Amino acid sequence: FVQEHWLTSDALYKFDGIMNEFSFSGKSSMDSKCNEGLLTGRPFGGVGVFWRKSLGNNLKLIGSDPDGRMIAVAIRNRGDITICIGVYFPCDDHSRNYAAKLDSVLGYITSVCDMYTGCKLMILGDFNFECVDNRVGFRTFMAFAGKYDIICCDELDKKNVGYTYYHESV
Repeated sequence: FVQEHWLTSDALYKFDGIMNEFSFSGKSSMDSKCNEGLLTGRPFGGVGVFWRKSLGNNLKLIGSDPDGRMIAVAIRNRGDITICIGVYFPCDDHSRNYAAKLDSVLGYITSVCDMYTGCKLMILGDFNFECVDNRVGFRTFMAFAGKYDIICCDELDKKNVGYTYYHESV
């Protein structure tokens, strides 16, 4: 899964030739911003997923949300179906809109879960919040997760890294 690729829809083809044995599907978050006129500031958002072409009939692209914050696939393995959802949650900007943005992403995920009841589920990607109780994003997500018996897997980070990307300037 890819999060925050920053490409417009007409540039998503750039993912197609990276590896011949993989297919790609993605969604841009940039189109509406670019349609507003001159683009200012840094690019943002966008999600995508690569899958081995050899998976063929065992993988089905479910879809993505209109804002380019979530993309979902269904994978069939020995009769079981696992729904994998790649997310790019909004950053907590401490605004009143943050909770509404979270609810929008979780609402789309809920619609996917409701279509595929009884399937295994994985939600992966950039959550943009620490998995601690004093974070609004974490509390909101965990309330959602409780309804679907989803567990946080931070304890699998045996080396206590706590992040997947770090830049010296931060």
